[in-house]
Amino acid sequence: MKKVFLALAVVFTLVTTSVNAYAVEVSLGTSFQPLGFNFLRGSDARSFINDMKSDGLESTLDLLFESRIDVMIEILPYLALETGIGQRLSMNFYDGTIPIVEGVLEAGARTTIQRLEFTVPIMIRGQYEFERQLLYASVGVKLGIPMTNSYVTTSMPLFDIEEDLLDSKFSMDVSFALGLEGRLGDANYLGVRLSYDLNVIKPFDNKEIDDFYHDSFGAALTYRYAFNSKWKKKNAS
Repeated sequence: MKKVFLALAVVFTLVTTSVNAYAVEVSLGTSFQPLGFNFLRGSDARSFINDMKSDGLESTLDLLFESRIDVMIEILPYLALETGIGQRLSMNFYDGTIPIVEGVLEAGARTTIQRLEFTVPIMIRGQYEFERQLLYASVGVKLGIPMTNSYVTTSMPLFDIEEDLLDSKFSMDVSFALGLEGRLGDANYLGVRLSYDLNVIKPFDNKEIDDFYHDSFGAALTYRYAFNSKWKKKNAS
């Protein structure tokens, strides 16, 4: 127990010394992800896709958008905490026709997979800043809070038939990101960010379906303003 307290004391001393030497920098910004792709992963996901194909339904549209208000807290020169709140829209459409009377009557059918969620990322960011560019890599979790009732909706409009697979209370992804930012002036940063969200808590409520996960990959444009900017202080001195 004494060793644990000693280790905590050492960490506290290092962090305190670092904060005193390098004033904490807080950034507020926004990001918009206009381009992305969804990946259904797992044996149950493959079975689901095969069932769609066997029913005559093909993937017709794959959408992924995310916008977010970002907060970054630089606690060390090469280490920062990323968080914020955002909204994610992730959708796959499977369209086709289903025979009602063999060779006589068919009905249009659509199966929709959607994750419409509020998102809350909690990530650690390692970074290295050059004179005008900043390169970083981030890893952490992204919590998802659903804004709809149904993760999967299957409908046959001709006969007004609908079947739903309900959302879970929340989902969680392990998120990885690589980014590059350019500094404009003393405190403005524009950048691009590539991210992969590995789904680990599935976004729907069905205990019988175990191996079904909804991953996503996207590219985002980012902007942030750094309060207490080190460059502003450096240029002022």
